[in-house]
Amino acid sequence: MYTASKKFLIGVSCVQKETEQMGALQAKIATDTSPIRENRFSTLVKKPPDQFAYWKNSLCSIFDVKAANAQKKGYRAIVRAHDLGPIQIASLRFDGMRYQRTTEHIRRSHLDHWQLVLRRSGYEYNRSAGKILRSRKGSLDLRSMSQPCLASSSSGEVISIWMKRDNFHTIAAHLDSACHNPIRGGVKSIFQEFIVSLNRYRSTIAAEDVPVVARSFSALLGAIVRPTLERLEEAATPIAASRLEIAKQFIDANLRSPDLSPEALCRKLNVSRRKLYYLFERSGGVAKFIRERRLMACHSALGSRSDLRLISTIAYDHGFSDPALFSRLFKSHYGYNPRDVRELGLSECVVDPRAPKNFVQWLLQDRDQ
Repeated sequence: MYTASKKFLIGVSCVQKETEQMGALQAKIATDTSPIRENRFSTLVKKPPDQFAYWKNSLCSIFDVKAANAQKKGYRAIVRAHDLGPIQIASLRFDGMRYQRTTEHIRRSHLDHWQLVLRRSGYEYNRSAGKILRSRKGSLDLRSMSQPCLASSSSGEVISIWMKRDNFHTIAAHLDSACHNPIRGGVKSIFQEFIVSLNRYRSTIAAEDVPVVARSFSALLGAIVRPTLERLEEAATPIAASRLEIAKQFIDANLRSPDLSPEALCRKLNVSRRKLYYLFERSGGVAKFIRERRLMACHSALGSRSDLRLISTIAYDHGFSDPALFSRLFKSHYGYNPRDVRELGLSECVVDPRAPKNFVQWLLQDRDQ
């Protein structure tokens, strides 16, 4: 009896100790501001004759890989990956190849993840589940590792996000039905911008940021494969962040266009003036944002030694038809005159102080500017 009680108390003590250790670990993770470790793979660490074999062996548990052409000068493949808990994101650059996933691979690897693939360059032909995917630059599609596939890819670059089934079980049926089909429509540009921005800022993501990133991705994915009102509301933050990023890119690409206006932005984003107002509310409105971007572009042009245009010409080319008004706006924004930029040799590089420094700031920029 004593022995049993003693064993029980020892067991309780061990459980308490493990619980305390786990709590300490969770507390450390919750306050850990250091960036998530990046995992890297490169065939360039091998000699050219051994590079393709190195790539092939690294994938042998999930794919059979063959080189697209004779590899006389080696084979280039570079992978940069981050583990973000429920999802894993990786950027891949590789030479052309053919690859196949068989039922034997599926049986051996027990890998049944979904894979979201955004192609940045090159093209791919992929046959799976009786469907054919033809991917090219800008294509975004969802795939299932639980299905055999046969594919041929050119040299190129992709961003790949891997999702374990257990972490997305509530929308598993919807993800399966969406597999091996390209994602199209208005949601594509929003999701695409979210993925590109996540890839851009992923090296800045800290352990404490992972839950926010994972929830945002899950909410956006759910809103795309099952667009109910509730799911769209849950995804409001990543949708707004992606729309704002698309709007900023459109503005930057059209700073010299006389047709750049709130109406043009509404057409580009397919939103009402009211929604556009809310997107730029923290920036003081869309008109102010456009004006400040144009002033930044003028500053860069004035600071360039190769740009010999008149100040008034630079201003006019960026939508400022009144030179006197341009000078007042420029001095009010920067604290010095346009002429000072050239005469004092000020830098042509102007950094927007409100530009996000990490992914969470990017995600919340429409609220925290």
